[in-house]
Amino acid sequence: PLLWLTCHYDHLFEELNPTQTKITFVIEGKGFGKSVIGRFFAKIYSKDLDRAISMLIQEMNASRVS
Repeated sequence: PLLWLTCHYDHLFEELNPTQTKITFVIEGKGFGKSVIGRFFAKIYSKDLDRAISMLIQEMNASRVS
């Protein structure tokens, strides 16, 4: 719960080919203020995800080279 909003998270992986995978993040909000707080939360969360995924890709590529 976040104030009057409840968030549910999930993620799905889909193999595109033997060396590529697509990940889809699903975030669902329920409750009062969903339209206002949800947009604010999505903007912040999007930046965090971009940074985290970039770091994960770098780490995966580095371990493949070693």
